Amino acid sequence: QKNSAIAGAIAGAAVALTGDNGHSDHVVHFAITGAALSSAATMLSGIF
Repeated sequence: QKNSAIAGAIAGAAVALTGDNGHSDHVVHFAITGAALSSAATMLSGIF
């Protein structure tokens, strides 16, 4: 689960950096969102 959160954070940061405006607050926001989504997906896949 920890690895999926790290992978989600990296993916979120990469998405933010490829956008038009790569402000640091956007990068952090997307990284946190990506980590949360990835962690949730991992937990749900373990349940179902």
